[in-house]
Amino acid sequence: VNEWNRKAAEITGFSREEVLGRSLVKEFITAEYQEAVGDVLQKALAGQATANFEFPLITKGGARVEILLNATTRRDEHGQVIGVVGIGQDITARIRQEKEYARRIDTANAPIFGIDMEGKVNVWNKCAERLTGYASSEVMGVNLVRNFITLEFQESVQGVLTNALHGEETANYEFPLIAKHSERLVEILLNATTRRDANGTVVGVVGIGQNITDVRAKRDAEMRQREAEAAQAAQSTISAHVYHEIRNVVGATLALAERASEAVDLALLEPDISTAVKQLPATVHTLTEHQRMVCQHAVDTLNDMLDVAKMEHGTYIPKCEIVDLGELCHKAASLQAPRLRRSVRLIMEVP
Repeated sequence: VNEWNRKAAEITGFSREEVLGRSLVKEFITAEYQEAVGDVLQKALAGQATANFEFPLITKGGARVEILLNATTRRDEHGQVIGVVGIGQDITARIRQEKEYARRIDTANAPIFGIDMEGKVNVWNKCAERLTGYASSEVMGVNLVRNFITLEFQESVQGVLTNALHGEETANYEFPLIAKHSERLVEILLNATTRRDANGTVVGVVGIGQNITDVRAKRDAEMRQREAEAAQAAQSTISAHVYHEIRNVVGATLALAERASEAVDLALLEPDISTAVKQLPATVHTLTEHQRMVCQHAVDTLNDMLDVAKMEHGTYIPKCEIVDLGELCHKAASLQAPRLRRSVRLIMEVP
């Protein structure tokens, strides 16, 4: 040591006089960092500076002080290397806060994971381990989206993470995580938050989640139950409609049969029976045409029932047809006309 300013003395408790001439690495650096710090100093002596190197210094009282170091080559007026100047920053408080932050994340009762700027996992707490079965050591440095998100959600999850990397955070986003030893997916409700360093630079994303697997399963079960109830109610409504239509068809058919029988009886009672008999085929033909129309309506109703069954099984192909409301009204009137009493007249006013 040949330089030791007042701030260094303040941080370590060693005065300038106490350290000058002593080995920095051997006497003031912890054993596990001596080799790494020695390498940084040797590189600087060879003209290769090092920035933002973290290492601990031991204070006079035996405490550990974390230093962020920029090691620069020191030269004389002739450009000859004569040593190294280290300009440092005391980051002990920051390191302590980061460790406390990491501890809280690791012990949180919620799955928390983080990624770096390349999408690789750099945070994976114990709750995430329990839920997925993947230990932290198995996932660190592995791409989160490609390895732990189902294929159909990869694009949307990547979009959420990319937005967070650009400062646009997302709350209450649902997606599934792949579990290691189970075919069942872990459903997560995620808040994706941008992660920044001490200088405010974006360095990644932290995702704070909530396990909603059971909630999602319950919700899906309730939805299926509601769908089943709705389908059953619809089926009951359709069945009632079909019964009503079939009853109408049967009623109309019976009415037509009665009209046909009545037409024959009336023809036989006419004074001029020959003329009445001649008119009988036309009357019967009209009634028969009504009967054909009623039967066709019954067939159409049954076809509608088959279409409903196809809808339930997802095999129905929609058809596009032009409906003439006037024609539809006339058809409905024609279906009901045979059932009208003789004293009742059905009037249609359709544009």
